[in-house]
Amino acid sequence: MTYQAEFAQMKTFLHFTEADVSRLQQLAPVFHEHAATITDAFYARLAEDSETAPIIGGRVEALKRTHKAWMVRLFAGEYDDAFLDEQVRIGRVHVRAGILPRFVELIGSVLRQDGIALINHHFDDQEMIDSYIKVLDLTLSAISYAYLDERLARMSRISGMSRTLIERLIARG
Repeated sequence: MTYQAEFAQMKTFLHFTEADVSRLQQLAPVFHEHAATITDAFYARLAEDSETAPIIGGRVEALKRTHKAWMVRLFAGEYDDAFLDEQVRIGRVHVRAGILPRFVELIGSVLRQDGIALINHHFDDQEMIDSYIKVLDLTLSAISYAYLDERLARMSRISGMSRTLIERLIARG
Protein backbone atom coordinates (compact mmCIF):
# COMPACT_ATOMS: atom_id res chain seq x y z
CA MET A 1 0.00 0.00 0.00
CA THR A 2 1.37 3.41 -0.88
CA TYR A 3 1.65 6.07 1.76
CA GLN A 4 -0.95 8.11 -0.13
CA ALA A 5 -3.38 5.19 0.24
CA GLU A 6 -2.49 4.91 3.93
CA PHE A 7 -3.12 8.65 4.33
CA ALA A 8 -6.55 8.27 2.74
CA GLN A 9 -7.21 5.32 5.04
CA MET A 10 -6.19 7.42 8.07
CA LYS A 11 -8.59 10.18 7.07
CA THR A 12 -11.37 7.60 6.82
CA PHE A 13 -10.43 6.04 10.15
CA LEU A 14 -10.45 9.45 11.88
CA HIS A 15 -13.77 10.33 10.17
CA PHE A 16 -12.03 13.36 8.69
CA THR A 17 -14.86 14.79 6.59
CA GLU A 18 -15.79 17.88 4.63
CA ALA A 19 -17.36 19.17 7.84
CA ASP A 20 -13.88 19.04 9.42
CA VAL A 21 -12.45 20.88 6.43
CA SER A 22 -15.10 23.58 6.80
CA ARG A 23 -14.46 23.96 10.53
CA LEU A 24 -10.69 24.19 9.96
CA GLN A 25 -11.24 26.91 7.39
CA GLN A 26 -13.34 28.78 9.96
CA LEU A 27 -10.42 28.52 12.38
CA ALA A 28 -7.98 29.93 9.82
CA PRO A 29 -8.42 33.64 10.67
CA VAL A 30 -8.03 33.01 14.40
CA PHE A 31 -4.88 30.94 14.00
CA HIS A 32 -3.50 33.38 11.45
CA GLU A 33 -4.02 36.22 13.92
CA HIS A 34 -2.35 34.30 16.75
CA ALA A 35 0.30 32.43 14.76
CA ALA A 36 3.12 34.66 15.96
CA THR A 37 2.17 34.27 19.64
CA ILE A 38 1.82 30.49 19.37
CA THR A 39 5.05 30.23 17.41
CA ASP A 40 6.98 32.41 19.85
CA ALA A 41 5.78 30.31 22.81
CA PHE A 42 6.57 27.12 20.90
CA TYR A 43 10.16 28.18 20.13
CA ALA A 44 10.67 29.47 23.66
CA ARG A 45 9.93 25.95 24.91
CA LEU A 46 12.32 24.44 22.39
CA ALA A 47 15.02 26.92 23.43
CA GLU A 48 14.61 25.88 27.09
CA ASP A 49 15.44 22.24 26.36
CA SER A 50 19.08 21.18 26.34
CA GLU A 51 18.56 18.76 23.42
CA THR A 52 16.52 21.00 21.13
CA ALA A 53 18.17 24.35 21.89
CA PRO A 54 21.36 23.56 19.91
CA ILE A 55 19.30 22.41 16.92
CA ILE A 56 17.42 25.70 16.65
CA GLY A 57 20.24 27.96 17.78
CA GLY A 58 21.09 30.73 15.36
CA ARG A 59 18.12 29.93 13.12
CA VAL A 60 15.16 30.78 15.31
CA GLU A 61 13.75 33.64 13.20
CA ALA A 62 13.86 31.61 9.98
CA LEU A 63 12.34 28.62 11.75
CA LYS A 64 9.58 30.81 13.16
CA ARG A 65 8.69 32.03 9.66
CA THR A 66 8.52 28.43 8.46
CA HIS A 67 6.42 27.39 11.43
CA LYS A 68 3.93 30.22 10.92
CA ALA A 69 3.56 29.22 7.26
CA TRP A 70 3.01 25.61 8.32
CA MET A 71 0.29 26.69 10.74
CA VAL A 72 -1.49 28.71 8.07
CA ARG A 73 -1.34 25.67 5.76
CA LEU A 74 -3.12 23.56 8.40
CA PHE A 75 -6.25 25.61 7.83
CA ALA A 76 -6.10 26.06 4.04
CA GLY A 77 -8.76 23.43 3.38
CA GLU A 78 -6.77 21.14 1.11
CA TYR A 79 -5.76 17.83 2.67
CA ASP A 80 -4.67 15.98 -0.43
CA ASP A 81 -1.48 14.31 -1.69
CA ALA A 82 0.26 17.70 -1.92
CA PHE A 83 -0.55 18.35 1.75
CA LEU A 84 0.71 14.88 2.64
CA ASP A 85 3.92 15.36 0.63
CA GLU A 86 4.58 18.66 2.40
CA GLN A 87 4.18 17.05 5.83
CA VAL A 88 6.50 14.17 4.90
CA ARG A 89 9.03 16.71 3.57
CA ILE A 90 8.86 18.52 6.90
CA GLY A 91 9.46 15.20 8.64
CA ARG A 92 12.52 14.59 6.48
CA VAL A 93 13.87 18.01 7.43
CA HIS A 94 13.39 17.07 11.09
CA VAL A 95 15.23 13.78 10.52
CA ARG A 96 18.17 15.55 8.83
CA ALA A 97 18.28 18.14 11.62
CA GLY A 98 18.55 15.37 14.19
CA ILE A 99 15.29 16.12 15.99
CA LEU A 100 14.39 12.98 17.90
CA PRO A 101 10.97 11.42 17.20
CA ARG A 102 9.87 11.90 20.80
CA PHE A 103 10.24 15.67 20.39
CA VAL A 104 7.97 15.61 17.35
CA GLU A 105 5.31 13.94 19.49
CA LEU A 106 5.88 16.33 22.39
CA ILE A 107 5.75 19.29 20.03
CA GLY A 108 2.43 17.94 18.74
CA SER A 109 1.17 17.88 22.30
CA VAL A 110 2.23 21.49 22.90
CA LEU A 111 0.51 22.61 19.69
CA ARG A 112 -2.59 20.62 20.64
CA GLN A 113 -2.79 22.27 24.07
CA ASP A 114 -2.16 25.79 22.79
CA GLY A 115 -4.58 25.36 19.90
CA ILE A 116 -7.36 23.97 22.07
CA ALA A 117 -6.97 26.90 24.48
CA LEU A 118 -7.21 29.30 21.53
CA ILE A 119 -10.28 27.57 20.12
CA ASN A 120 -11.97 27.57 23.53
CA HIS A 121 -11.26 31.28 23.89
CA HIS A 122 -12.83 32.15 20.52
CA PHE A 123 -15.43 29.45 19.87
CA ASP A 124 -15.94 27.09 22.82
CA ASP A 125 -16.94 24.45 20.25
CA GLN A 126 -16.01 20.80 20.75
CA GLU A 127 -16.44 20.01 17.05
CA MET A 128 -13.87 22.71 16.20
CA ILE A 129 -11.50 21.13 18.71
CA ASP A 130 -12.12 17.67 17.27
CA SER A 131 -11.34 18.88 13.74
CA TYR A 132 -8.18 20.58 14.96
CA ILE A 133 -7.02 17.43 16.73
CA LYS A 134 -7.70 15.36 13.61
CA VAL A 135 -5.59 17.58 11.37
CA LEU A 136 -2.76 17.59 13.92
CA ASP A 137 -2.93 13.79 14.11
CA LEU A 138 -2.80 13.54 10.32
CA THR A 139 0.24 15.81 10.16
CA LEU A 140 1.99 14.01 13.00
CA SER A 141 1.42 10.70 11.26
CA ALA A 142 2.88 12.02 8.01
CA ILE A 143 5.86 13.61 9.76
CA SER A 144 6.46 10.38 11.69
CA TYR A 145 6.37 8.46 8.41
CA ALA A 146 9.56 10.29 7.41
CA TYR A 147 11.30 8.87 10.47
CA LEU A 148 10.15 5.34 9.67
CA ASP A 149 11.11 5.75 6.04
CA GLU A 150 14.61 6.97 6.97
CA ARG A 151 15.13 4.12 9.42
CA LEU A 152 14.10 1.53 6.86
CA ALA A 153 16.35 3.11 4.23
CA ARG A 154 19.25 3.23 6.69
CA MET A 155 18.73 -0.42 7.66
CA SER A 156 18.66 -1.38 4.00
CA ARG A 157 21.93 0.47 3.33
CA ILE A 158 23.65 -1.02 6.39
CA SER A 159 22.44 -4.60 5.94
CA GLY A 160 22.41 -4.79 2.16
CA MET A 161 18.88 -6.25 2.36
CA SER A 162 16.18 -4.88 0.16
CA ARG A 163 13.68 -2.63 1.83
CA THR A 164 10.89 -4.98 0.80
CA LEU A 165 12.60 -7.85 2.60
CA ILE A 166 13.10 -5.74 5.73
CA GLU A 167 9.43 -4.73 5.69
CA ARG A 168 8.36 -8.37 5.31
CA LEU A 169 10.60 -9.42 8.21
CA ILE A 170 9.09 -6.69 10.37
CA ALA A 171 5.57 -7.67 9.38
CA ARG A 172 6.20 -11.30 10.31
CA GLY A 173 7.62 -10.33 13.70
